[in-house]
Amino acid sequence: MNKQKVTKNFLLSLGLVFFIVLILSAVFVIAGIYSISLTSPENNSWTNDDTPPFNFTAYSNISSTMNCSIYVNDTIYGTNSSVVNATSTIINASTIAEGMGYIWKVYCNESGENSTNSTTRTLNIDKTDPTATINAPANNSNLSNATPQINITLTDNLSSAISYTFYINDSADKTGVVANATATNVTMDALADGLYRIKVKATDNASNSKNSSEYWYSIDTGAPTVTVSISSRTTSGASLSATTSESVISCSYSGAGSGSLSGSGTSWSTTLSGLSSRTSYIVTVTCTDALSNSGSGTASFTTSSAGVGGSGSITHTIATLSEGKTISKNLRADDKAKFHIAGIEHIVKIITIYNDSVDIEISSTPIQATLNLDETKKFNLDDDNFYELAITLTKIFGETATLKFEGIKEAVTVTEEEVPEEEKEECLYECCVGEEEYKDKLCAEGFECVDNVCVEEVPEEVAKAVWQKGWFWAVIIIVVMIILFLFSKKKISKKR
Repeated sequence: MNKQKVTKNFLLSLGLVFFIVLILSAVFVIAGIYSISLTSPENNSWTNDDTPPFNFTAYSNISSTMNCSIYVNDTIYGTNSSVVNATSTIINASTIAEGMGYIWKVYCNESGENSTNSTTRTLNIDKTDPTATINAPANNSNLSNATPQINITLTDNLSSAISYTFYINDSADKTGVVANATATNVTMDALADGLYRIKVKATDNASNSKNSSEYWYSIDTGAPTVTVSISSRTTSGASLSATTSESVISCSYSGAGSGSLSGSGTSWSTTLSGLSSRTSYIVTVTCTDALSNSGSGTASFTTSSAGVGGSGSITHTIATLSEGKTISKNLRADDKAKFHIAGIEHIVKIITIYNDSVDIEISSTPIQATLNLDETKKFNLDDDNFYELAITLTKIFGETATLKFEGIKEAVTVTEEEVPEEEKEECLYECCVGEEEYKDKLCAEGFECVDNVCVEEVPEEVAKAVWQKGWFWAVIIIVVMIILFLFSKKKISKKR
């Protein structure tokens, strides 16, 4: 009776074991190809390649290779009959026409039995370049605004929004996005005064791009600087001249009568007349450029009287003013001091004498300066980066000023301009992350940057497959152990 019971239990246990194995085997066999992971193109992405590569990974529990095809709008555009299990695979599609909203997927089967489809994604294909046009301001315009608005129109055959990049003298500058075929004003970042060559590049969603024609713009926001000088004073007038820092279209004066100066560009002049003798005047010259920017400069002078300046002026001759030699001279308005430095003749003339200062002019190399009482100024007479002359105003008494002349040899101090810090360069590799020299450039989703190369990350499906296979073998081992236990128990029963 006990023997029959043991045999019955053994058969029931054995049947249970085979039932479990049968169920497990059925599950794994039926599963077959259980997953297809899509890598690229990304969903709803754009490309200008009409034979795009499709990247995917297929996973199977029973086969090492599979037959997979790319379907676009339910039509096969490429097949690979030897896709390796759990391995990234690329199938290059046959030519696909330009268009939007293509639905694509991957279909795989093994041994003509088990098969599965991937999820679907959308793809847009555009091989046509956009167009870019600058509408305003007109080419060769003069602009008085440092942040001018530039009106552009960008057009494309498929993209509803188009990216733009402005290039100023071939350097990328302002960027943004505008609606397709829509005239749009773009306000530029602040520009310094100067001449600029500007163009705009249009880039559509598929990275097709096209430049506009180049336009030239002159930016001028500042008023001209005006330098005023007086010469050839008489008892009733003087010669007035003005030099400007930029080209202007008109100059006028006031303060010693009023009127206009004649000239063009940066050089203007006139003759003052009808003035009173031995009278001090402050004349103001105002100049206006083509964009209505105006600047002013002033000069002071005193008209001559009999015996003071004019035909009564005196020229004092100093033979040679060598390095370290000093000499003082008493000079009235219009008097001159003539001397030689390194064999070259120079003349210093008193233009105007005030209560505590004088205006002088060095005529060898036209230089004008104002000296205050007890002030010393140094002059570079031949542009050799050395000062050769120092002049000091030591005394003013009545209509006479005392100037001290000294021959010197001192280096001119030059202030170096600060060099601006350079920006990071664009990444020259497949990817860059956190580098000092290059800007960041990231990999596509599912890839990570390793040594400037995009490497595919291990997908969750692979880890899942490994775990499922391990679990399967663990169950098989447990089943075998149960069978061995039951057989050993049967032997023990027989011995009894």
